[in-house]
Amino acid sequence: MLIPVIVILLLAVVVNRYWSPILADKVKDVVLSSSDSLYKADFSDAELHILQGKIIIYNITLKPDTTVYNQKKRLRLAPNTLVELKVKRLVLNHVHPFSLYFQKSLILAKSS
Repeated sequence: MLIPVIVILLLAVVVNRYWSPILADKVKDVVLSSSDSLYKADFSDAELHILQGKIIIYNITLKPDTTVYNQKKRLRLAPNTLVELKVKRLVLNHVHPFSLYFQKSLILAKSS
């Protein structure tokens, strides 16, 4: 009875270690593509907790690309305002990591 629990926990640790950097890159790609290259996300570290269904991102910065903004402005497609966001710790709960990796879509139900 204890052996399956240990195996599941070990697999979760291995998956978390392997997938964390991969999903971190995917989060950056999703932000870039979903903002039509207007925003770039950067952060110091990201941790995947697959059993809990969450990703924790540390020292995240969301910055606009002013070159893209100016191009959109000339085409009258730019938003009225730009924001720059800095957060020390962002927790994304109920994340579906396989959707993020394979479909390049970040589906989550809650963030804190």
